Amino acid sequence: MELTKQRRSESKWTTHVVSVRRDFDRTEAKRKGRELAASVGLGPDRAAALDIVIHELSSNLLDHAVRGELWLRTIAGRSVEVAAIDAGPGIKGLGQILRRRTAVTGLPNVRRLSQQFHAESRPGGGTYVRAVIGPTKTPTLS
Repeated sequence: MELTKQRRSESKWTTHVVSVRRDFDRTEAKRKGRELAASVGLGPDRAAALDIVIHELSSNLLDHAVRGELWLRTIAGRSVEVAAIDAGPGIKGLGQILRRRTAVTGLPNVRRLSQQFHAESRPGGGTYVRAVIGPTKTPTLS
């Protein structure tokens, strides 16, 4: 019986995970976001939107979650995906919060700045938020 060696190939999906526990972690996530924005060629406005999204999601993790992580990666060499995952208490009334049109901070702001946005939360079961920032503002909400 002949065994052949298999080569590990580089994944085109490199995910950067930042455990957000203190202000420094938010700063580190924003630094990584700026690197990813430059790597996919986001213009200044969209790079700034990504920075705000990372700031908002990191702040939510710091202020409301027991523990949480930000996952950042590029998609198809054009966009940056940010996912916030936590084991916090969940968000009561998430739908109502997201419908706020006058909010300039928090999840409504993340939704407004994202091309794709998805959020789900279970009371006592944590929260998951996914936002994609691409080269244009045209939203495709899920």
